[in-house]
Amino acid sequence: MDYVRNRAFRRTLLCQADIKMDRTLRAARARRLAFTTRAHPMQQEADHPHLGSYADGDGTQYHTDDPLVAAALDELCGVAPQVVPFATLVQRVAVRVGRAALSPEEQDDLALTLTLSFARSPELVELHGWVPPIAGSLSERPLASPWARWAAFGNDRVANLRHESVHLDSVAAFVLRRLDGQHTARDLTDALEQLADQDKLHLPDPAPRSTQERRARIAALVQEALEWLQASSLLLA
Repeated sequence: MDYVRNRAFRRTLLCQADIKMDRTLRAARARRLAFTTRAHPMQQEADHPHLGSYADGDGTQYHTDDPLVAAALDELCGVAPQVVPFATLVQRVAVRVGRAALSPEEQDDLALTLTLSFARSPELVELHGWVPPIAGSLSERPLASPWARWAAFGNDRVANLRHESVHLDSVAAFVLRRLDGQHTARDLTDALEQLADQDKLHLPDPAPRSTQERRARIAALVQEALEWLQASSLLLA
């Protein structure tokens, strides 16, 4: 009926009547998850200082005065779009707050707080049952998901490593198809420049005044596409 009425699908599972449901949120379960975020840190307001303030893409804001929660969200913001297992996140949080380790009780509280934050905003905290091998930065010879590379030959939408549908513009699709771990940014610039020589690539106005300017603009397009593909969870670690 959700599909027929064109409304959002409910975030639950349909189970048979004889299956006993346990809807209790338990720390032991939360600690088996991995976490990531789409949020970004906000600049602190002088009249309302917090240890941590964050906003997601929808404008939802989240403020915390818990040093462990703030350290966890700062860490997730810093490594996004990578997904971090909870055990690894705990170690990094301890380093951020200058501690050797967190107590079991602190770990339980942090796991539950992060999991409940998903209910506030799915973009503030994302929950994952596995850790996709998403690149945290650009390598000299980037490697993209083989499935996405194959799909980019005939579609302007591909699935990323988070199982999301991502729309590609023409330059991003061209670059993605060639990210087999063998090509540098310079190689990709050379390939795009060949298209420009064949009048198959049209740069935005104003037109370049020299071949050097054209190459510089093409190189900038390649770099922009690579950074976007990495941020879109299409590159493998």
